[in-house]
Amino acid sequence: MRKINFTNKEKILIIILVAIVVFMVGFLANEMILKDLNPPSNFVLISNENGVSLYKDSSTDMFMEVKEANNPTKTYHSNCAGKKSNVTVKFVKYTITCYKEVQSVPNVPAIQIYTSGTGETASLYALKIMLDNNHLSPVDGGIVGLYD
Repeated sequence: MRKINFTNKEKILIIILVAIVVFMVGFLANEMILKDLNPPSNFVLISNENGVSLYKDSSTDMFMEVKEANNPTKTYHSNCAGKKSNVTVKFVKYTITCYKEVQSVPNVPAIQIYTSGTGETASLYALKIMLDNNHLSPVDGGIVGLYD
């Protein structure tokens, strides 16, 4: 049986290749095993149409929309305000939106009414709970306003 002798360059190359493989396995395990899109327990699924899952928290009247980022369908309208964030789960980009409908007053935009109260804080809190519970990190600029 012949003994294989590696030169220093070959040893360095083998170490680099092993490090790349270990890094890729760790990345893939993190992407595919640890992450999911389960809403907080107080949110109940009320609709799942056109690729958009819509959840509602009855105690706060807060809505949570989960859809693939390239899906143009949305469940909110101009009298809604809240926060949204893009995340990546199993190599697919999703948009998670938390919002609340706002009663508008003549001459005062709904967004102004919403941001002056606790509604903005509530939607941010709901979105952060969703991200934390699922071990997700926001991408594409983090958590932004509904119409940003």
